Amino acid sequence: MAEKGRMSAPRGASGVDWAGLALRLPEWSAALALAIAPLSAGTMQTLDELPVLLLILLFCAIPLGWALGTGRAHLELFPAWQLAAALGAFTLISAIYTVSPERTIPRMLELVCATAVFVTALWGGPAGTAAVWCAAGVAVGGTAVSALGLSEYLAHVRAGEAGWRIFSSFYNPGFLAGYLVVSLMLTLGLAMQAERRWTAALAGVAAALQTAALFLSGARAGLLALAAGMAVLLVCAAIGRAFDRRRALRLAAIAAICVVAAVAAGRPAGQRVQAAAQEGHSLEFRVYTWKGTVEMARQRPIAGFGPGTFEVAFYPFTIAGYTRLAHSTWLQAAAESGLGAGLALAAGWTWLWGAALWRVMRRRTDAAAVWLTVGAGAAMAATTVRGVFDSDWWCLPILLVAALSAGHLAKTSPEDGAVEGAWRAPGWALAAAGVAGIILSLMLQRGLSEMNAAQEAERQGDHQAARADWRAAVAWMPWSVSARLSVLLYDAAGSIPDDFEARISRLQKLEPTNPKIPHAAAVACERHGLRDRQIHWLEQARKLDPHSPRLLLEEASALEEAGRDEEAIRRWMELVAVEFSPYGQVLALPQMVEPSYAFAHAALGRRAEERGREWRARRHYRRAVEILEKYFTSLKEMRPVLEAGGLSDPQTEEEARKVLEESRQALERLPDTPGPERRGMGSSGGWGFGPPPSRRP
Repeated sequence: MAEKGRMSAPRGASGVDWAGLALRLPEWSAALALAIAPLSAGTMQTLDELPVLLLILLFCAIPLGWALGTGRAHLELFPAWQLAAALGAFTLISAIYTVSPERTIPRMLELVCATAVFVTALWGGPAGTAAVWCAAGVAVGGTAVSALGLSEYLAHVRAGEAGWRIFSSFYNPGFLAGYLVVSLMLTLGLAMQAERRWTAALAGVAAALQTAALFLSGARAGLLALAAGMAVLLVCAAIGRAFDRRRALRLAAIAAICVVAAVAAGRPAGQRVQAAAQEGHSLEFRVYTWKGTVEMARQRPIAGFGPGTFEVAFYPFTIAGYTRLAHSTWLQAAAESGLGAGLALAAGWTWLWGAALWRVMRRRTDAAAVWLTVGAGAAMAATTVRGVFDSDWWCLPILLVAALSAGHLAKTSPEDGAVEGAWRAPGWALAAAGVAGIILSLMLQRGLSEMNAAQEAERQGDHQAARADWRAAVAWMPWSVSARLSVLLYDAAGSIPDDFEARISRLQKLEPTNPKIPHAAAVACERHGLRDRQIHWLEQARKLDPHSPRLLLEEASALEEAGRDEEAIRRWMELVAVEFSPYGQVLALPQMVEPSYAFAHAALGRRAEERGREWRARRHYRRAVEILEKYFTSLKEMRPVLEAGGLSDPQTEEEARKVLEESRQALERLPDTPGPERRGMGSSGGWGFGPPPSRRP
């Protein structure tokens, strides 16, 4: 080894430097993965992420681990390396004690790949150019998704939707903004660092396209992150004296182009900013979600619930409506991996960022790489700000760019203390994780493909093929509770097996916070007329998801069918109480209307009518009509979104039409007799905002 991080490798008989080629694989594969990740992995679907994961595991993690393990590559210590090690240990402990292996395994694959990208940037490659290659990959990926987003926007403009917020290839506009704001910072760093004019010009055009797409996403948190990133970039560059006359003129020219792009594409963002005062529900929903996430973290402070498990672990802690993510990178990390992991992540991230930019401002960073370092620091600042409002690092492309930025800053801030050979064991551990990750990724690919085939067969009504596909999915993914549950339900289609409840209990032990397991048992019992067992399993499901309107609705209906009217009335009243709680009032999508509340009012109206309380019956029927009219209006607006997400529910729609018609007929039938509202309760028919004045129907 001639220098740290480099080697003079012997050439083979054919003249090919195989060892040198292997050492270049990590930076090349990481750059390629960063370029294609936003195009394929932004949907947050594991099957779409697998090509990127396999690319990094096979050509980055394994060769890099081999290079470190054999001593062909060497790493320097960096600020907060102790906290980074603690974060890894806490995450591993959390993965061992996870409440859902089905969610934790894909998440751990993502984290291993992010670690490989971080270590690649920290090493720098045999020529020290890994960060440049990877940043170029990010710039290419950011430009590609920006072009897709602009094409999407133009199509909607031609359809008369000038206020459309673009998705491009991402799960939603928010995550698109979260990616573009970090890719923009690195693209600007490349543009300013480039020595050749044509390279700087290409990077400048890429920055302009990314700026336009960022504004077209309409994400307010994205604009706030952009302001934070640009402030860090300009302040650090100015204090670190990274400007000369040529670069100052270049930055002015790029800034002018980006401003023009922002103004031209700013309509969706402008509308969102102007509507901020009227859309307080968005922040209110996040605040309630954060409170629930904090309580979740307090419940299991050491091990957490397991990486990637938020969507199945959050049910018992919901205050407002359910959500897949915590809308906060920092809180979700603490809830999933434990408070120790959350604190280590936040402290280590801040320490590393501050130490690296302090070196820049003290002009102790290599002048040739100062702009890329400033760009990486700006990207870290931007994703930190976005992470307050959204769980950006659960979107793989953003996670990889964050790992790249942190790795490059760690490389530019070396600390003394590294010992020759100290990285051999971690290197072999990384290679072993890469090999295990490839095996698990291939199993996931086959298993998820079988699951998709099973779901498609079910849509086509071919239940025999669906059953076979579910069994194949279990064979490839024995840790998948959803696949095993589907197989169990098919086994119970003809008759309930003797070991049905024992198998349900075993599945519940694998995912103890998932209410879908006892709910599935309740559905199977209902199919076979086992009403008491159906009610039992619905009660178990409600213990895990106590505010769910659908579970309350099903339990109340089952109690009515079983002739337990007084208990049914209590459930209907609980459902009405949920309607006026934060769960029912504060929604992620306020356009959506939950029809279950109308069903509860209609049922309470029938009970009141049977008992001769006509004024109270009218009040409930009137409320049912109001809710269902809003429900069908919202369906007209949201149907394309619901159909695209596979969330359409024709059976509920048919039931809602039936209840709406019955409620209207009841209002025509019942006389408008004086009730408490005529005796001082106001002129709104006795129904104001808030829960009903009495718990009796």
